[in-house]
Amino acid sequence: MIKRGLVIDPAQGLEEEYDVAVSGGVIEAVEKNIPASSAKKVVDASGMIVTPGIVDLHVHVCYSICPRLGVVPDETCLPAGSTTVLDAGSAGHIVFPSFREFIVKNSRTKIYALLNIGSIGLVTFFYDKIKSILLSPELIDPSETISCIEKNRDVIKGVKWHHV
Repeated sequence: MIKRGLVIDPAQGLEEEYDVAVSGGVIEAVEKNIPASSAKKVVDASGMIVTPGIVDLHVHVCYSICPRLGVVPDETCLPAGSTTVLDAGSAGHIVFPSFREFIVKNSRTKIYALLNIGSIGLVTFFYDKIKSILLSPELIDPSETISCIEKNRDVIKGVKWHHV
């Protein structure tokens, strides 16, 4: 039970103090003054905002592949309220299978991605020094990019094109 939090839910037009009853990870009720006696645990959210998970549409969570750019989603996104994120083109088709296997599959945060049009994506620590190479047309392989998208439509939602 979450008691006395400022519930903000634009989908339902709510922005007022409510109690939220949760059971098995599912919201059972959002009402005023739900009796706390029915709850196994009560969290006093007075002075806090209670909201559905936020979707962050521009992150780089390819942290082990793009160490200078990426953040660890469960350590960075979840505490900030983002339960779902869109990685904005960290991985190209060569890197994407590792990104999916080691980051997407192992995160509690729901991760979608834009596939970088460049074959390797933004994998370098020295991006500023070699971005002209990474953005070179020679590193774009349309057929492999399309193949990667077709194999990963559940995660890949678009293509990211970085341009100079």
